[in-house]
Amino acid sequence: CQFADREMVELMKESGCGLAYLGLESASNIILKNMNKSVTVEDYQRGIALLKEYGIITHGNFIIGFPGETLETYNETFNFITQTPLDFYRVQLWYCQHLTPIWQQREKYKIEGESFEWTHETMDSKTAADLIDRMFFEIDEPIWLPQYHFDVVNLWHILQEGYDISKINQFLRGFNLGIKEKFAQLPNTDVSEKVIQQLKISCVS
Repeated sequence: CQFADREMVELMKESGCGLAYLGLESASNIILKNMNKSVTVEDYQRGIALLKEYGIITHGNFIIGFPGETLETYNETFNFITQTPLDFYRVQLWYCQHLTPIWQQREKYKIEGESFEWTHETMDSKTAADLIDRMFFEIDEPIWLPQYHFDVVNLWHILQEGYDISKINQFLRGFNLGIKEKFAQLPNTDVSEKVIQQLKISCVS
C-alpha cells in the first residue's frame, strides 16, 4: 500500500476491489530496512488511510522475529496494529530459510538454526512465538484472521456470497474468544455459553 495514491485507490474501488491483502511484515523502520523493503511505516499509514477512505477492507500481515527484531521493534509493530485502522490482521513467526538473502548475512546477525527453530543476536524463535501469543491475547481490534480454512481468500468469497461484514466480524470475534478460552482452560473443557451464543447470533441473518 506504500505505492497507493488517490487516483490508484479510486480506480481500485471503481474496478470492484473491496478487500486488500497487505504484506506489511513489520511496523518498525529498522526491521523494514533489514528486510530490504523500500518503504517506511509512514508510507504504510498513508496508504491504509486512503484505502479506508474509499471503503476498501484491509488485512495486514506481519512477521515477528526477523533478524534484528528486539522487544522495542516488536512494540512498534504491536502499537501500529492497535493504532492503525486495519480491519483484520495476522502475525506469523519468521521462517529461517537458508535460500533467502538474509541467510547470506548470518554472520552479521549471528543466525543459527532453520525453519521455525532459530536464534539470532537479538531474539530466538521461542521468544518470538511467545510475543505473537501476546498479540493474539491482548489485541481486540483489529480482528485476528485465522490462517487455516478462513484466510483472506475465504473471507472474500463469503463477502461475495452476500454475507454482512458485521456478522462475519461478530463470528470471528466469537471464534477468537473461544480459542482464548481453550488456551486458558483444560483442553477437554467446553467454551463458555457466551461464546456459543455469540457464534449463534452471528449466523442468524
